[in-house]
Amino acid sequence: MLWQHGGVHVGHPAIRALRAAVFAAGCVLASAALHVLVGGGGMRPGGLAAATAAIWAGAYLLAGRRREWPELLALCAVCQYGLHQLFSGASPVSPVFSSGHEHGPGLAMPMIHLAAAMCSSW
Repeated sequence: MLWQHGGVHVGHPAIRALRAAVFAAGCVLASAALHVLVGGGGMRPGGLAAATAAIWAGAYLLAGRRREWPELLALCAVCQYGLHQLFSGASPVSPVFSSGHEHGPGLAMPMIHLAAAMCSSW
């Protein structure tokens, strides 16, 4: 079922694209900032653009129907895991700078990405 607001369907491709763009930009930028805040490295602009494009594509494809919060949380957690891997240099895209040390096995990094997933899914 598609929702309507003022005669325009929320599932209309242009509206879906705009919603996906806002979600992807907010999700990636918040995640990158929080990742750096807890001791991770930053990303090159090209890496951020690639991450934003990938999340936009996923959000666009999944925005065709209403999804409940638990499903959104699971999808956002998967995105956050991927972003963490990308930001940590586990991908071919290398970080633009390093914080001078690797983040350790503590809980700060997983908790910050979980918080980002929770906020993104909300």
